[in-house]
Amino acid sequence: MNRQLGPASRSINISSAAKAGLVVVAIMVAASSGCNELSRSDIRSETADALQTQDDDMRSLREVDPKLINYEQIDVIETGFERATGILLEPGSEPSLWVVGDQAVRVFDSDGFCGFQRELSGAPTCLAAGEDLNIYVGFRDHVQVYGYAHFDLLARWESLGPDAYITSLTAHADDLFVADAGGRVVLRYNKSGELLGKIGQKDESKGIPGLVVPSPHLDVAVSKDGMVLVTNPGRRRVEIYNKDGELQSHWGKASQEIDGFCGCCNPTDIAVLPDGRVVTAEKGLPRVKVYSSDGKFECVVATPDDFSAKAVGLDLAVSDDGRVFVLDPAAGTVKIFARKQ
Repeated sequence: MNRQLGPASRSINISSAAKAGLVVVAIMVAASSGCNELSRSDIRSETADALQTQDDDMRSLREVDPKLINYEQIDVIETGFERATGILLEPGSEPSLWVVGDQAVRVFDSDGFCGFQRELSGAPTCLAAGEDLNIYVGFRDHVQVYGYAHFDLLARWESLGPDAYITSLTAHADDLFVADAGGRVVLRYNKSGELLGKIGQKDESKGIPGLVVPSPHLDVAVSKDGMVLVTNPGRRRVEIYNKDGELQSHWGKASQEIDGFCGCCNPTDIAVLPDGRVVTAEKGLPRVKVYSSDGKFECVVATPDDFSAKAVGLDLAVSDDGRVFVLDPAAGTVKIFARKQ
């Protein structure tokens, strides 16, 4: 809880890659300084040993104790996208699944049948549904608003600029929260597109360290009580704000253990279950886990073996009955997991 990222945890996260890299650097230095003690066969042997150690370390990290896996895959939906980018679940016992990818949006029923498709003017990155019955679609630098019934374009909001990279949208009550990974901030708008505030920007006077976003992965979700959950992937944690942008708490730690977040920047994606627990997704080691509302690790939903080799950016959605929907962008599939009986 509230553990800051320190030097020790940084060294843990780079240790596997460093073993191979340091050997290569040492060899280059020796060669450039005229040292001939290492033969070519020695070099090959040293490098092979380091790479094997790295592979062994990664293999051990991919393994998950079966006792910790409390979910099982019950279905998979083939979206047909070469690269899917975002998912949305409508509320209800048999929710429709909205998926964006390539340059289109598709809607699937509970049997995985695509009953609706609409081409878009650009490449979408994410989407959200509002209580106003509008669908909000994020593109790299702006948001477009569509009517639910006929998916007609109602509005195109102003661009956030050339450095923007919108990666997540979440609608709650009269607000739309827009995660801009390029700007390293979550923007709060009203449904008319008027900017109301910013969340996550560095402000030492308010105890906000700022969002560290090394890659285009920044997610935002809202709990039933209106708290705004934001990933801070570079700090390996989830931060909880009120709607006015005041930091309330945070949880998460940098660790290679299953209860922490490893790599340069995790978690990448989050979703809030109906009971307030939080589902997280990671890249590097693509896995999905469940934490209590205050950040205590509870169980694993899915392991790296459940996803494609190039799975990055596992967008999440949860149903009213607690099922977890996970997008594998590279495979173009949505896998559905339910708690084991």
